[in-house]
Amino acid sequence: MVRSFRAADRLVLALLILPLGLMAVGGCGSGGGAGGGGGGGGAATLTGFVRDSGSHAAIVAATVQVGALSTTTGPTGAFTLTQVPTGTQNLLAGANKYQNKSQTISVVLGTNNLGDILLDPQQQAGRGSVKGVARSAGLGVVGGTAAIAGVTAMTGVGGSFTIFNVPPGTYTLTVQSADGLSQATVQQVTVTAGLTTDVGTLELQSGPPGPPF
Repeated sequence: MVRSFRAADRLVLALLILPLGLMAVGGCGSGGGAGGGGGGGGAATLTGFVRDSGSHAAIVAATVQVGALSTTTGPTGAFTLTQVPTGTQNLLAGANKYQNKSQTISVVLGTNNLGDILLDPQQQAGRGSVKGVARSAGLGVVGGTAAIAGVTAMTGVGGSFTIFNVPPGTYTLTVQSADGLSQATVQQVTVTAGLTTDVGTLELQSGPPGPPF
């Protein structure tokens, strides 16, 4: 009789312990699933400025778009675009009277500062363009000014410049450094409607400051 009681007791104890064991196993499985979900992608923020590629002036109300997300630039040409998926994305920027610009960017978590996005003006009918590179002592002149026929442009990275929408004719091109202490002059530059005249590389020489443009 005692033996029979002990056997039944063991059976009841086993039945009580079994559900607890199943709950413990189930709990471990749920915890592992939650941990695996943390490896998903995230969203980022893009910041920068949209500027005229010739004058580097701010472009107000330009549109910056990545996929279905878009924003517009403010008074300084600045923009902020949030909730952008990370990874390789295609960015499109455009504005009234400017050519659209598309570029591939790599987006990482956090804030991505894209710097200046430069848009080329739309070429006006009956106008031409002039481009070249300004250098001084073998280095590109950044922030200088190139002028021809009353139209100006700022020299950018590497000293490159493009002056858009110049009326046809033959003119003198002048390029100055930002401080006005170095300059170069090219005579007889011919501008043709619908074409771009390449003046090549210009070496700026030191001299007295030239007249303001």
